[in-house]
Amino acid sequence: MRPAVRHRVGVRLGSSYAAVILLLGLSWLAGTVANSEVQASYRDTVVKRYELAAQILVIRKAMLDQATSFRAYFTVGIPQLLVPYHAGRRAMPAAFTTARKLAGDPVDRRLLDLMLRGARTWEQWVDRDLRIWTAGQRAQINTAGVEVTDKRLFDRFRAASDDVLRQVQRERQSGLNSDRSIFNQANLILGAIGLSAILVVVLLGWLLTRSILRPLEDLQDAAAQIRGGHLDTPVPHEGHDEIAQLASNMDAMRGHLAAQRRVADLLASTLELDKIYPELAAELRGLVPFDRASVSILTKDGTELLTAYAEGAGTDEFMIGSLRPLDDSIFSRSVHTGEPVLIGDTTGLQVEGKALAPAGIRSVVMMPLRTKARMWGSLNLGSSRPQAFDQGSVSTLATLVQPLANALENAELYREIAVANKELERVSRLKSEFLANMSHELRTPLNAIIGFSEVLQDSTFGSLNDRQKRYVGNVLESGRHLLVLVNDILDISKVEAGYMELHREILDVKALLAEVTERIVSLANNKQITLQIEDRSESPLIDADRARFMQILLNLLSNAIKFTSPGGTVSVSYEVHSQFVAITVKDTGIGIPENDQARIFDEFEQVDSSLGRTQEGTGLGLALTKRLVELHGGTISVQSAQGEGSIFTVTVPRAEQAEPVSGTRGDVLVVEDDPAARELLGVYLTSAGYGVQWAGRVAEVLPRALEIQPVAITLDLSLADEMGWPALEQLKAHPQTRAIPVVIISILDEQQLGFALGAGAYLSKPVARQELLDVLERLVGGKSLTSDQLIRVLAVDDQPEALELIALALEGTRYRLMRATNGTVALELLATQNPDLLIVDLMMEPVSGFEVIEAAVADPKTRHIPIVVWTAKDLSAEDILRLSGSVAARISKMDFAVSGKEALLRELERVVAKAPREASADVG
Repeated sequence: MRPAVRHRVGVRLGSSYAAVILLLGLSWLAGTVANSEVQASYRDTVVKRYELAAQILVIRKAMLDQATSFRAYFTVGIPQLLVPYHAGRRAMPAAFTTARKLAGDPVDRRLLDLMLRGARTWEQWVDRDLRIWTAGQRAQINTAGVEVTDKRLFDRFRAASDDVLRQVQRERQSGLNSDRSIFNQANLILGAIGLSAILVVVLLGWLLTRSILRPLEDLQDAAAQIRGGHLDTPVPHEGHDEIAQLASNMDAMRGHLAAQRRVADLLASTLELDKIYPELAAELRGLVPFDRASVSILTKDGTELLTAYAEGAGTDEFMIGSLRPLDDSIFSRSVHTGEPVLIGDTTGLQVEGKALAPAGIRSVVMMPLRTKARMWGSLNLGSSRPQAFDQGSVSTLATLVQPLANALENAELYREIAVANKELERVSRLKSEFLANMSHELRTPLNAIIGFSEVLQDSTFGSLNDRQKRYVGNVLESGRHLLVLVNDILDISKVEAGYMELHREILDVKALLAEVTERIVSLANNKQITLQIEDRSESPLIDADRARFMQILLNLLSNAIKFTSPGGTVSVSYEVHSQFVAITVKDTGIGIPENDQARIFDEFEQVDSSLGRTQEGTGLGLALTKRLVELHGGTISVQSAQGEGSIFTVTVPRAEQAEPVSGTRGDVLVVEDDPAARELLGVYLTSAGYGVQWAGRVAEVLPRALEIQPVAITLDLSLADEMGWPALEQLKAHPQTRAIPVVIISILDEQQLGFALGAGAYLSKPVARQELLDVLERLVGGKSLTSDQLIRVLAVDDQPEALELIALALEGTRYRLMRATNGTVALELLATQNPDLLIVDLMMEPVSGFEVIEAAVADPKTRHIPIVVWTAKDLSAEDILRLSGSVAARISKMDFAVSGKEALLRELERVVAKAPREASADVG
């Protein structure tokens, strides 16, 4: 107990015992001493417990700063985010030393040691991961494991600190109980001496309880509030004794912590600091009163200071945004030195004092705004009173300017990231435009080269001599080789950019392998290589993009043939597992050394990359194959040894096969989740001779339609917790289902949207039997164009050679061609000629193919005409959505270049076979 407290208690007790009989003096003195010792012990214990508890909170805050900073850095990877981590790390040793000094009890020290051990364990673990991270070895870090370990170790530290705080609380309560017991014993002793002594002691106890215990209990409650993070509750501090002073200091600390939190919250609320400077200044004024405040920001070149904010005496609206040089004046000193500048009286400064005199500023304090990365500027406060600021002011401001400096750094980083993101978006857009232009500009002339070479090779316009045939064959082979190279490069670019889209359908693996081997058998025969395909009775299904999966198989087979010597063997087999299908391509070729097997799937990598290698190629085929397999959710692997051939294995997920139930007039796929409605529609359809298949969810519709190829589909828009629109969009986007009529049967009034997305009819529930059957008769039962009718085809392309290739392909068939060299001519011919079929190139100017299609669909006179898209453009998701429900087929010019006119004629026949009767109304 401090001497001043002892004196005050002694005077109080002396005045109380003046009325007591002299004979009771010794007893009174004994009681006084006992009570004094109780007070001294209790006060000393309470103060130390509070100080120890406060120190534990400091340690926990330092650890929390470290953890928050580390997690933010680990998530974002910005080194500046580690500044709070290092600050907390530096504060830990001194904090633990102070805590140990305050912990006199062995139990306290043991718990502190456990707490220190937990902190060090966490810090050592973080140091290890930071070293790995900063060394650029991030792949060695298991992200999920880091999060689990971080939480486990930090929880161990937090539990240890909670144990210390609970021990402090127990000791404080134990001391309170012990001292009260002593106090009660003293009261009993004095009570035994006499009634008067008892009255005096009771009175003294009441006074002591009121003047000491109640304030201490109030302090205890306030400390609990602070510990719980409730910083807005003031600490009561009435009176002028030491307890009141302690309470006042605690309240000041609480206010300071609350201000720190408000400042931190304020700075974290936005990256536009200009908007919060006034609120920040108001918070500062509550802690360090001032008459003038400004924030100076150092320019990037480090030569000038920009006034980002100013308020108070001597400031005006023109001051904000002004620049002044970074010179040797007092105003630049804190930025130069990185240390606070405190001037108690500016009248002694000749130059700066005169500058501040008009505003009445007599004292200033300037705090540097600095982070580990750089100096950002300074926070400047001025007052009209001399000596208005002291070291206490500097200490208070020091804890508040650091969050401001961090916020300035974060705002700058955000601006840099925003600029970088904008640039990345621009580059991504340019890449997309480049891919689209390259796709069109490279493939279009290649299409002409290959197409006309085939025409010459077929001797369509006269025979060629042997040399001419050889030269034409060389041109054709080189064109096809260049086309494969261009396609591979563009496909690799699309996969890397995330633009590759798969048009999935249910495929039969056995049929697929038979088709691909048929296409590749001539290549094997030319090299006298035996091509074998395993014949299995089992025929598994996969959900894949037909063209892309054929590309995977063709790449693997052509590679196997290329690297196998004449007389060798290439075989294809498959194995069916519960969840996937494994397709294997095996050859007896030259094999791949083990140390080269990892890099053959990289772009432009070949085992033999020398100029004298015997096999041609760019090293793109396997790289593209791997990426296409992964897009399908599968894997690719290789087993090989040099001189012993290679085995490539592709695994892809299986698709389930359903059992169809057919009717005499074809199957109708009913998409409905209500059992009663399903039963009623089933009765309607089966009574009219249709077979019925069911689907109850959007995800089931396209696979079922691909599997059973129904003559029509009925679609309810309200399916359980989902709408049916996505199913309609998928059906009209897929080349194998877009021609299937879709009848919407719904309680929703969305006819306009339904027709816009490609629905053939829209019926409202409840639907009548005859109404449904009439619609199906109109959509399904209409007469198609017969095989002996002449078909008038309008082809639109701004490349004359492309139109010439179409003409050559249609020559000698039942198709009669009308040519339009641009979109404007096409629209004129549509209005006057009413063709049976429309072939449209998309990439035209000034009227694009999209505009031609939209005009044809919008006109009631032409909307019935089937439209075939003929383009070298790789369609994006937006393009497909734009065309959804409008076109009957899409033909790639590259397919035409590779497969010849048969691909075009085959697709035209398919479209004509499904054409509604309106398309043939005027034919013949």
